[in-house]
Amino acid sequence: METNKAFGKLDVLVNNAGVFKFEPFEAITVAEFNREFSTNVLGPILTVQGGYQRIRRHASITPLGRLGGPEDIAAVVVFLASDASFWITGETIRVGGGAR
Repeated sequence: METNKAFGKLDVLVNNAGVFKFEPFEAITVAEFNREFSTNVLGPILTVQGGYQRIRRHASITPLGRLGGPEDIAAVVVFLASDASFWITGETIRVGGGAR
């Protein structure tokens, strides 16, 4: 709630925390596993759950007449991950159904 008051709507959410301890497989302890799982898996899940509610409240219908979904950006993601996009660097590519 303090974040809402300070910053208003949520425009973007980035999960960028991660931990890993380099050690032999047989040396992994339950405590280390739980630390890594909590940071690398549970942390992003909880972050997205909290952010989703805030983003959803501010979602708007695009000029195409609907909210977008994963299938709406899939082709662009596949293109950007392919060799065909080799000449694209440092660009902002808007995939928002015309919304700005």
